[in-house]
Amino acid sequence: MRKVQKFLFLQGPHGSFFKLLARELEKEGHKTVRINFNGGDWIDYPKGIAYKHSMKMWPEWLYNFTLHNEITDIVLYGDCRPLHRLAILRLKGSNIKINVFEEGYIRPHWITYELDGVNGYSQIQEQINKIIEDRRNDQPFVDPFIPIKYNMRYMMRYCIRYYLFKWLGVLFYPRYKNHRPVNSLYEAIMWIKRFFILKLKRRFVLKKARYLTQSNTKYYLFLMQLYTDYQIREHSPYTSMKHTLIETIYSFAKFAPINTKLVIKNHPLDSGQKNYGKLIKNICNELGISGRILYLDGGNLPELLEGSLAVVTVNSTAGLQAIHHKKPLKVLGTAIYNSEELVNKATLDEFWNNYKKPNQQAYTRFKNYLMRKNQINGSFYDPEGISQLLQQIVKKLCN
Repeated sequence: MRKVQKFLFLQGPHGSFFKLLARELEKEGHKTVRINFNGGDWIDYPKGIAYKHSMKMWPEWLYNFTLHNEITDIVLYGDCRPLHRLAILRLKGSNIKINVFEEGYIRPHWITYELDGVNGYSQIQEQINKIIEDRRNDQPFVDPFIPIKYNMRYMMRYCIRYYLFKWLGVLFYPRYKNHRPVNSLYEAIMWIKRFFILKLKRRFVLKKARYLTQSNTKYYLFLMQLYTDYQIREHSPYTSMKHTLIETIYSFAKFAPINTKLVIKNHPLDSGQKNYGKLIKNICNELGISGRILYLDGGNLPELLEGSLAVVTVNSTAGLQAIHHKKPLKVLGTAIYNSEELVNKATLDEFWNNYKKPNQQAYTRFKNYLMRKNQINGSFYDPEGISQLLQQIVKKLCN
């Protein structure tokens, strides 16, 4: 007789994914329960149990809840949110399985599913050298996949709905503290504004980027991350993207060859709350290098990578795309691909003049391992992508 599991869902990606996943698990005979921490959680999963206590009480409350309700599995999205981090640490060493979801290491057609942690908390950190030395990983990943379209409207709709109900539900969840360092309603408004601005700017930015790649300009590419990204705060020595930009531009100005440029590409999902263009302009004016720095709020990443000399990032998963394009890569933080076979171990100051290309055999083995081990074809933010995910994930969650 198959064992009945009881899944406890914490916070998930905005939208219906966790609710639909719970429904599929129940069809398989398992039990599910959800804890809601704010009004946004409630609108995504109305039948959840409301947690209205303080953050301080959360670890012990959760531990007792799992005991009394015979929880076998925790399901969550993102392992750096304070609520999730505390949950993982409190339940560590128990018999409860921690199922962690995150955006894909390989994008855009996959998401990530790992046990216990992802990114800087992934077990891959300790295994990467063994992974790239293992000849079994030479075997290509050949499972067919469905190309997933990036559904920006779907994602925006559910994000705005989530933030609106989180704001409306403040009286019902007075002790909840947002894990994002920004007012959610303001962020939603900025997203709407940016959506239309980017539409207007898109053609101009693409033209600017294509001129750059077709003009034989020698340039390094810096890949920005979201200023709300926990990978910056949790898995790097930096406190913010601003901190990272200042250090990188100063280093480039002092040590990079005089005939080169630095192209700074903004993250495509940036909400526009930080005026990076103004910050970069002020730094360049101070250093007298305005003609050597180009800030792009958009552009085709593969084209920009292809035309670059080398790439710098903190720990973005886009770093794997740089490796895929055989570009020398400098990582400023902790990343799952942080092996000397894949990235440069020189300091940032040294990197501008002393870089090497990644070992492509090591990359092939690493990518094949990821695809087999923790990448699942689908999307959290597209009906077709969600349907594709559910078919595969239920099998992985059920022991």
